[in-house]
Amino acid sequence: MSHYCNGTSIETMITINRFLRVPIVALMLALSACVSITAGGHYQINAVVIRNSSETGIEQAQIKVEKTQELFSCGHIIKGTECSTTFRVRDYAGNAISVSWVQDGKLHITGLFIMEIPSKMKADIPMTAVLEIRDRGRTYSYLTQ
Repeated sequence: MSHYCNGTSIETMITINRFLRVPIVALMLALSACVSITAGGHYQINAVVIRNSSETGIEQAQIKVEKTQELFSCGHIIKGTECSTTFRVRDYAGNAISVSWVQDGKLHITGLFIMEIPSKMKADIPMTAVLEIRDRGRTYSYLTQ
């Protein structure tokens, strides 16, 4: 599930109600993983990587963006290697994606998920989406710069 922080500053909330400091501190901790987008700043993406972190080769790896129906695919990824592509920088929309691949003769398909923007990301540096395929149909995905 994707979530975004609104533009209300913590200082404004403390000024509004000084008696809620403990709940506000708890809220600050809960929202620490949210990304605040600077005025006029947009997070961008320009690369995709599928990394084979499993013990066997992977066939027919595919990432599909549900909303746009865009596909990124790799025919064969040897264990311990990766397949990647770069493209013209575009705004990151946070659209739901699914991943499918064949490993040891078995088709694996993830459900739809959204790659969250980590709080450490900088709006002025394009991101790379990385999807690691691990053993037994497990995956791990993240955005990096």
